[in-house]
Amino acid sequence: MMAIFTMFILIAFLAIVVMALTKLTGSKLWTFTMNQWIVIGFLALGLISMGVLSFTAKEEERLSVEKSKEILEDESQLWNVLLDGETNAHYEGYLQKEWRFEVTSDEFRVIPSTGIDLFKVGVIAERREDPNSNEIFAKTYVIPYQVKGFDFTKKASLDYFEYVDNNLFVNQIRPQEFKFHQFYPGSLILNQINGDLAKEEEYYSFYTGRTILFLNVPSHVNIIDESDFIYYVR
Repeated sequence: MMAIFTMFILIAFLAIVVMALTKLTGSKLWTFTMNQWIVIGFLALGLISMGVLSFTAKEEERLSVEKSKEILEDESQLWNVLLDGETNAHYEGYLQKEWRFEVTSDEFRVIPSTGIDLFKVGVIAERREDPNSNEIFAKTYVIPYQVKGFDFTKKASLDYFEYVDNNLFVNQIRPQEFKFHQFYPGSLILNQINGDLAKEEEYYSFYTGRTILFLNVPSHVNIIDESDFIYYVR
């Protein structure tokens, strides 16, 4: 709605400028009555635009600076908490899904795609004593993927992990393109008008986003890590 409001203000401002120029130049072609009609016309156009855009435009809410800073800090802290084998209610808020799979032998392979970004996806495993089970419990944690304060996690395909026949594949995600004006059409105008956003933009310049798979594996099941991809709870 901020972009709609901004456009309405700009239209009203333009109407005032037209009236002011008319009076300053002393134009006889523009009577006071005509000026009134001009103002009414611009205001009507603004109201119509607001009505149309309110039904057709869908803007994403920009994360607050505080929330962006929190996500930036949590991106590294979540990894350390999981690596320490600890539980924390705050970080459990990043739990996207819980799932499980069962291996048909006493070993399974973890196969990451070539060139995968280790800073954006990782696997942590912990052991448990459970000699009668070959079931592996998995938790997928996702730190929001955000750019300049816009969270596009739910709009992107981020399903890295696939289990097939005793093989856990960590797939490479294909590049996905997003246009920022679809998120916040009025952001460029507002940034130009509000010069006091410089400090906030400093925090928005950080890019966050990480997917972590946490595995709970029976101690007798051997994990074959084909490229030293897995970290173990210390």
